[in-house]
Formats: sequence, C-alpha cells, structure tokens
Amino acid sequence: MKHKLYYDEENKVLVLEIAGEYTYEDAKETVQITRDSYEEKSPYPLLVDLTNTSNNIGRDARKYLQDEVGRLGISRMALVVSNPVIRMTAKILASASGKTNESGFFKTRDEALAWLKGEK
Repeated sequence: MKHKLYYDEENKVLVLEIAGEYTYEDAKETVQITRDSYEEKSPYPLLVDLTNTSNNIGRDARKYLQDEVGRLGISRMALVVSNPVIRMTAKILASASGKTNESGFFKTRDEALAWLKGEK
C-alpha cells in the first residue's frame, strides 16, 4: 500500500496519510489493517492527511468507507485537507458514516492534532 497507516504513540492517534489516488482496494486494505492491528487501541482518534491525495477518491472507495467507518473504533476524526473538492468529499463521507459531530476539518496537521487532543 502506497498510503501510510500507523499509530502515533507520542500523540496517541491513528494516522492515515493518503498519497495520490485512493481506490476501493486501498480502502479495503486500510479497514482490514485497522481492524487487525489497532482494534486493541479502540476507541482511538484518527487523523487523515489528505494533503497529498489526487482529486480522485474512487466512487467504490467512498461507498465502502461510508459503510465501514462507523464500524471502526474511531472516537474522533480529524481530516487535514487543502483541496476544496476533496474537502467536500470528506464531509460527505463523515456525514454518511455517522461521524459528523466527531469530525473536524483542518488546513494543518498541527491544528488537527490539537483538536484531537482537546486543545482546541
């Protein structure tokens, strides 16, 4: 997987860095790795960095994530987004997954981390 998924021990946050196109296969792999590797850390805050993604988050990936995100152990979700098209897509995903009230949209990782840690 060209995208990075890891647990940031210092900040106690699961981080997903998406690079380039994000496909259905990428979404399935991300969800499976999250379940297999990070379930014991649940509930966990999630930081999704979309600053290096293309404008293309595949339709099948969006649908899959809408169905699955609500089933993961995410307590809060911060999305770092600079592109308005991706921001709109991310807001739709957050809403459809039932995470609207637990989701925040930010221009920088520092802002996102501060919000996840309750500093903002």
